[in-house]
Amino acid sequence: MFQNGQTANDVGATLTAETVNLTPPPDLAVSSVTAPSTASASHGLTFSYHVTNAGATATPNTVWLDSYYLSPTATFNSSTAILIGQLSRLGSLKAGDGYSNTVTGTVPNGLSGTYYLIVDTDSAGAVFELDKSNNFGAAAGTVQVSSHPADLAVTSASAPSTGPSGAAVLLNWTVTNQGAGDTVATNWMDNVYVDAGGTLDKNAVLLDRSAMPVCLIRAIRTSSRNWSPCRSICPGSTTCSSSPTSRPIRKSRRRFMKPIPPTTRPPPCRLPSTSNWPTSR
Repeated sequence: MFQNGQTANDVGATLTAETVNLTPPPDLAVSSVTAPSTASASHGLTFSYHVTNAGATATPNTVWLDSYYLSPTATFNSSTAILIGQLSRLGSLKAGDGYSNTVTGTVPNGLSGTYYLIVDTDSAGAVFELDKSNNFGAAAGTVQVSSHPADLAVTSASAPSTGPSGAAVLLNWTVTNQGAGDTVATNWMDNVYVDAGGTLDKNAVLLDRSAMPVCLIRAIRTSSRNWSPCRSICPGSTTCSSSPTSRPIRKSRRRFMKPIPPTTRPPPCRLPSTSNWPTSR
């Protein structure tokens, strides 16, 4: 509003100071964390924790986020802690009340070493609190993380020596998990190519591509043979697969089949109880 410079009296004040009292806020605290002593990279890590409202009033918020970390130190450091999962808390929390959660986080691929499991309640700072230091809680013991990746390899492959252009051909190959652990993943894409040379190059022709639903778990050795439940490909063991393909081979030159690896579709995998697995003899 135009006042022609007469703005000195636009501001007024009370004659005495007013007292503003802060309503006692809530105080979320991680009171306990329970974690296993060992974990495997690429796999789930299941743990439990409890959060208490140690403040004088209920949380005005009904939603906040709990975050979970693996940390090389018992105290949280954002530059070294590794996030393995998050979960939203739904509902207000009265003073003195608490809640417990049992959750499963995923350990990153290739991770190994000794870590602490740390829980950070209200990690995004949605709830107003005077003290945030007790929002962090760590398990009493450490978690020893080990990494045992799988290593899929096509150990043999065969195909007809000749095949008419446009006709279906039957391909066979054997895949071995040469790694120290399972694949974790239960499906992936397998490609089969033909190529004029003995190595795969940019001139290769894709014959077949499909997903393979299968679980690859740790080998159970009994006597001198490998036993693997639910058609899995276990470390040190092999499986054979075959796939007819009718993709037209339009060039008549001699080509080599390049499976990368199987294309069969076994039934959905259901892991058996370990109590039913045979024991080593």
